[in-house]
Amino acid sequence: MFGGTPNFFSYLALLLFLPIAFLSFLFFRPIVATTWLMLGAMLYLPERVEVDPPVLPPINKQSIAALCIFIGCLVRAWARVKQAKPLRGIDFSFVLASIGFVITNLQNSDPQVFGPTHLPGTTLYDAFAGNIKDALVIYLPFLIGRAMYRSAADLRTFLQILCASLILYAPLIFWELRMSPRCHYDVYGFMQTDFQMTLRGGGYRPMVFMNGGLALAMFVLSAGVAALALYRSKERIPVPGIAKLRAGPVSSFFALLVVLMKSTGAIVYAVVCMPLLAFMRKPRMRLALFLAILVLAYPLLRATKLFPTDLIVSVAEEFSKERALSIWFRFFNEDQLLERAAQRRWFGWSGYGRFRVYDPSTGEDLSVTDGAWIIDLGSRGIWGFACYYGMLVYPIFVAFRRLRSIPEISDRWLVAGMGLIVALNATDLLPNGLFNYFPYYFSGVLMGVLEGKRWTIRAHEEKMLRHEARKQSRMKVKWAVPSPSGAA
Repeated sequence: MFGGTPNFFSYLALLLFLPIAFLSFLFFRPIVATTWLMLGAMLYLPERVEVDPPVLPPINKQSIAALCIFIGCLVRAWARVKQAKPLRGIDFSFVLASIGFVITNLQNSDPQVFGPTHLPGTTLYDAFAGNIKDALVIYLPFLIGRAMYRSAADLRTFLQILCASLILYAPLIFWELRMSPRCHYDVYGFMQTDFQMTLRGGGYRPMVFMNGGLALAMFVLSAGVAALALYRSKERIPVPGIAKLRAGPVSSFFALLVVLMKSTGAIVYAVVCMPLLAFMRKPRMRLALFLAILVLAYPLLRATKLFPTDLIVSVAEEFSKERALSIWFRFFNEDQLLERAAQRRWFGWSGYGRFRVYDPSTGEDLSVTDGAWIIDLGSRGIWGFACYYGMLVYPIFVAFRRLRSIPEISDRWLVAGMGLIVALNATDLLPNGLFNYFPYYFSGVLMGVLEGKRWTIRAHEEKMLRHEARKQSRMKVKWAVPSPSGAA
């Protein structure tokens, strides 16, 4: 651990989540219980604390939260889970990814030797353990979101609770801004990341109980976009124990909080996206669609040298040489890892760090992996990357196609805001890691809302009307052309 060791309460907190989840589903509506538990687990449970049972992969805050909440959904909202048809539709991408990972491990049975460094080959057990882990921390959060949120009212509830959870979390953020990031150490007995990583701009970058400052910054940004979506749809934000707050001032407060987080990426996202959502005349999905396409195309752009890395480094150098050097270093490592990934491009190198670059003589690990995309591409290949990232951004394409068919303008603002949240969290996986299950959970929420029966029927009706209108138009054109005999 990064300073200190986990205390007794850190393990007790994981166990206490079970009765808390049970009581939440017992006394609250399933939608409300699901949202508070999915968000609260990441915001308050300890990082890097695991219980390692035999055969199964380690159980941590993400897996225990997803599993307990899913069981609660099965008990209290079985009809919604059944209606979602698990493992069908876009969910089938997870099935394909799991099959691909079996092939990955079968193709990587050969050990890799780099001087004194020996990396073992993989077996079917590695495929089993990896697929179980992905089912708990990727697929279950996506399925929970897709099954439990099926209407505009559900989406409104989700966005309101997302904002309310950050309002309740803000005092801890300000405490760490002033006193240094030590909440996790004081409560759970250890630092969840290196303390040097929290020093920024002559002050501190808060992280509270999350994986790090970058993870918390993206959560703050997501809540800021949610507040703006509620503001454009003329909704208020009910905060337990406080009042119903106006979304406009709350979004301004969240924007300030993004700046105080001292995360360059989150600040850039906020500067570009939040004013656009606040001032555009109509709800649109163009920016979200562009980001979704960028996420899917990024490996190809990097492999073919079409992504403007030199330009980005030059622009960054105008603001900060230190930041420009950091960006260049990331791109340099990505280039090395891409060369390694190209050796087994379709199904990757699997686990045990086999996708990383090592010195052939000393066996020293020469890789620095920042972006989640390069880790997934190297370990799972093009097949795994396409399946998981396709599942992640697919709801954005659906939202872009169906936005106009949503009857109420206020509901369109909610969907547009949710689409932007999904796009931003997916885009952040290019420079940063997958810190928690939020990106897939948010994506599942958007997918479930778009699959809602009322909106699906309305979209089908409008599609049929457009088809009929085009058919009538073609008939009019046909009868309007004079015949040769008439012209004579």
